Amino acid sequence: MRIGEVSELSGVSVRMLRHYDRTGLLTPSHRTSAGYRDYTPADLDRLLRVEALRSLGLSLAEVRDALTDPGMSAASVLDDIRARTLLRIRAERELLDRLDEVRAATPTDWKDALDVTALLTALREGPSRRRQAAVIQSPDRQPVAALVASYLEEPDDNAAGALRWSLLRSGEAAVPGLLCHLLERIGGDPVTDRRIIDLLDGSDAPAATAALEDVLLMSDTDENICPDTAARVATALARRGIRPEKVIDTLVGMVRDGIRDTEAADALAGVVRDDPGACSTVIGKLLTTAEDSGIPARLRIVQAFGDIPGAGAREALERFAGDEDTTVAGTAHYLLGR
Repeated sequence: MRIGEVSELSGVSVRMLRHYDRTGLLTPSHRTSAGYRDYTPADLDRLLRVEALRSLGLSLAEVRDALTDPGMSAASVLDDIRARTLLRIRAERELLDRLDEVRAATPTDWKDALDVTALLTALREGPSRRRQAAVIQSPDRQPVAALVASYLEEPDDNAAGALRWSLLRSGEAAVPGLLCHLLERIGGDPVTDRRIIDLLDGSDAPAATAALEDVLLMSDTDENICPDTAARVATALARRGIRPEKVIDTLVGMVRDGIRDTEAADALAGVVRDDPGACSTVIGKLLTTAEDSGIPARLRIVQAFGDIPGAGAREALERFAGDEDTTVAGTAHYLLGR
């Protein structure tokens, strides 16, 4: 068979067949009297084996060795090719991720694209001070997802603060895209939780408020969300004026358990000042909680009543003035006499 026929039968180009001949990978068994290549069925069979091996990722040198060296281990070669392929795929995925990050920053020209690329490089490489400097000098167009990942993983608190500032500078438009990523990380560890809550608390976007409410609801069923995280969320919501019963219950529990109890007491006082109609609810929950609480918890509840304005809080203090524990009673007397 002439080279054109072989090319048509196999789908291998004439140019590649000539290359195989020059390198000795596939030399036709015969040549015509005019010097043209003349392939036999055995040559065609070898060509099919060459192409099959190449389809598995073998280099031409590896194909030659596989066909000529009977001692060559097929398994080891395939394992090596697989490892090389995984490295190549990983590199391609990293490139794709970087392209997505740059594109998500909506660059308007090549300068924007290069500025975002420089920021991405700084976020992934070098010491914390380099990341801190990079975000302070960062462009207006932010690679939000990369900033979030760097913020949550940053070991240095100062650099983390700069990253948080940069994220908040991205504005409300950045918040919705962050929520799924952030909520998936909640409950991972206390440091990560604190950073997530700080970031959401710093944003005045409605979506951030909704996310805080979601986290507080999750704390009822997700044992990975620690009490301190739930406490931070409840006080953040109270500061925003979001005070459903779940928030008030959490604040009362914080006073009882001594978890950020001073912040909780301030928040409860704020609830009553801002919404006098909530006074009876707050006082009733504190009194009910005190009935089954020990001396330390009752003392914290008395101190919380000292911050709550109104006649209802004063009546509660008068009840505690008769407490069987002298410290609790004495504290109530002191607060009544202020």
